[in-house]
Amino acid sequence: MNNYPVKYIILSFNDTGYTAGINLTHESRGFIVARCYLISERKNYSGEGQTRNSYEVVIPTKLGVSSLDYPRFNEKQECVNSVVVDNIYDEVNNARIITSMLNDDLRKKIVYEIDFGNKNIKEKKLQKLYNKLLELEEYEEEMLHLSRNMVIDSQLIRKKK
Repeated sequence: MNNYPVKYIILSFNDTGYTAGINLTHESRGFIVARCYLISERKNYSGEGQTRNSYEVVIPTKLGVSSLDYPRFNEKQECVNSVVVDNIYDEVNNARIITSMLNDDLRKKIVYEIDFGNKNIKEKKLQKLYNKLLELEEYEEEMLHLSRNMVIDSQLIRKKK
């Protein structure tokens, strides 16, 4: 039975694929939103009295795969196909606001990092980023479309994109 809450996470893309969560590195190539099953939440306390939440999730869609991946557990009842992320979102629009800001930061980074004297290099890098972001938008739409039929307690969900 899949009676797990459905949430949204951000996927970070680099040249070799993607990772779950916001992974800001010099290798970042873009960010998209994906639906996920929330398996568990954990609140971690530091010695300074601060807290940090982490969330164990299962991403039911993979790029290029048309079937959904549901949470799977071993004999110790540990989820074997989950990942841990620092942020989850209840609404797709909230996650999209964050991805839009992150992708805009990538554009700004290119503008500021490249020598202003070589306009051609900057334009080529911006065009490459623009093309990559268009590709990622298509992936996001595909992943959200495929996951629109996620099963919870034997019922199909019909969440907003």
